[in-house]
Amino acid sequence: MAAEPARSIVAASPFAATGTGWWMFALLLGLAAAPLVLPLVPGPDQQLFLDHAQAMREGATLYVQVWDNKQPGVFGLYAALQATFGAGWHGVLLGYAAGMALAAALAARAVRVASPHGLAALLVVPFTLGLLYLRSSVDHVAQVETWVALPLSAILLLAVLPDRAGRLSAPRWLAIGAATAVVALLKLVLLPVAAAIVAAMLALRVAFEGLGWRHASAAVGVSVAGFALVVAPVATAFVVAGAWEAFWWTSFVYPGLAVGATETAPIARLAGSLQWLAKSVLGLLPLVAFALVAAWRAPREPMARLAAGALAWILAGFG
Repeated sequence: MAAEPARSIVAASPFAATGTGWWMFALLLGLAAAPLVLPLVPGPDQQLFLDHAQAMREGATLYVQVWDNKQPGVFGLYAALQATFGAGWHGVLLGYAAGMALAAALAARAVRVASPHGLAALLVVPFTLGLLYLRSSVDHVAQVETWVALPLSAILLLAVLPDRAGRLSAPRWLAIGAATAVVALLKLVLLPVAAAIVAAMLALRVAFEGLGWRHASAAVGVSVAGFALVVAPVATAFVVAGAWEAFWWTSFVYPGLAVGATETAPIARLAGSLQWLAKSVLGLLPLVAFALVAAWRAPREPMARLAAGALAWILAGFG
């Protein structure tokens, strides 16, 4: 058996491939649209996040003095946004507008890297952030499920970026692991979406780009290290606060009890949620179709990675 070619670990910047003009254009376009659609009052879930975040800023321990079945990331995020942009709902809205604009810019950047000479990147902001804003009611704005789009978009971009002369980038895969941890801390049930994107990218590189399994395993190992770098301080904070058992029960025991409960959501509510999810994916379908056609013609190019990652995101999201 031939020896696997040597590969070294090098860094590659997400800003280096095609300049920053498209990145900044997408970011500014997303910020400009926000004031037209964001609600002036929070919904019931968002008000609970606000109240718990404020209590945490005043010294309360999550899952002990204040409790909800959500993962800790959303409460920490709301507290950080209020500390950065101002207390109350307006501070969260400012941070949400910036976060969603950044998510759209990350997605546009991924498309631009995959298709540097095309106009597909122009479609990303209106077909993602634009559709999100147009159909989002007060119940959806600044919800956990929308916040998760930011780390998922970062994973997609980092995984699409080409390697230099076939070399893996350790800092990039460390960042992918860190972004995956953010997904878990925001919405644990969506962790398989992040894992599906990473798995699709690695499988494509192994199948078409000559990446050996040993080096693919090394990339996974570096990602796990990045995951641990984010999760370990959070876990340590709960241990120090004496809230580890409450955190564990809320994150891993309570969901099973809730699923097994006899009371279920009304069919109308379930149908509405599925309809909203379908509309969320609808705007991505033209871009995914474009990427799939390009990937079929050139499976070794960055466009194939984008197609694989976007398709994994959609399929795992529906699953």
